[in-house]
Amino acid sequence: MKISSVITDLADKKLDLLFSEKNWLKQKNKREKKTNLANLFENENFQRLGYISHTATIVHGQFIEQSYSKAVSDLCNNLKVWKETNFKISTDSFDISGRQNNMSVLTAELPYGDVHYINKRPKTRSIDFLTFNEQTGEICSYEIKRGGSTHDSEKKEKIISNIIAVQVLLKNYGISKKLEVKKARSFIVSHFNSRLLPTEWKKLEISGDDIDSHFGQPVKNQILLGEEYFKLEFNNRIRKFKELLS
Repeated sequence: MKISSVITDLADKKLDLLFSEKNWLKQKNKREKKTNLANLFENENFQRLGYISHTATIVHGQFIEQSYSKAVSDLCNNLKVWKETNFKISTDSFDISGRQNNMSVLTAELPYGDVHYINKRPKTRSIDFLTFNEQTGEICSYEIKRGGSTHDSEKKEKIISNIIAVQVLLKNYGISKKLEVKKARSFIVSHFNSRLLPTEWKKLEISGDDIDSHFGQPVKNQILLGEEYFKLEFNNRIRKFKELLS
């Protein structure tokens, strides 16, 4: 299968920013304001190389997360796909999210629109992507995790709490967007397939290897092709940059 242009475009944009002169000057100005940071590099070019090397892992993780929504949107014509950066968590949903004795809590449906405040700051969630199927009336939310290793119990509880808080509001969130929602489901995706949730909550988790069967399209293949493309382009660019230093 050929890699989709939406995936290559995403990778190119990420790498363009990582290696851009404008971005480096912005980062350099930020660093100069932090006078408590020790500078281990003897010149600016080496400083920039250090920044690129450190930030590349973060950018690669962002690319993986965003490539899921790009691939699903490109391949699944039956779905409306979008990202929500400011999903409001209400006081009631925040309280309910701590009730993790069993999965029956997920059947609750709360009104969407109010927001809970913690230390005078609104409690919101950035959802990696959502889908809506007009034929079935189902809205789904997805949180992408790299899933390279297992989490401790405290981290698992936090993940479940986030899923519950979104799930109980999701149906009415969709209705507030003028969608004819009949059913709502929230998931977490483990890209590298490590188990992120306890067994009793496993229905909320999708492993990276099972993403194709979930969406009925070769999503995983596009993401793997995207990772190879990202790796190839990054190494080409870092090689050229290092040549400028020699």
